[in-house]
Amino acid sequence: KIYQDFLETYDSDGFKQVLDELISLVDELAETVSEDEREAMKQAFMISSQCELDFWEMSYTQETW
Repeated sequence: KIYQDFLETYDSDGFKQVLDELISLVDELAETVSEDEREAMKQAFMISSQCELDFWEMSYTQETW
């Protein structure tokens, strides 16, 4: 229950709307930058995705450090 409100945010209409807007913005920007900048964008996405996965994995495995 402690994280229920936080988790429900991911399923809210407001979150979905903002996410769609951000995806559109990043897609537009990706069309205007150089190939090197686009590659940097991809790398940033991959790193942030890995961090998100690590975050949820730590929660799932109840990491205590």
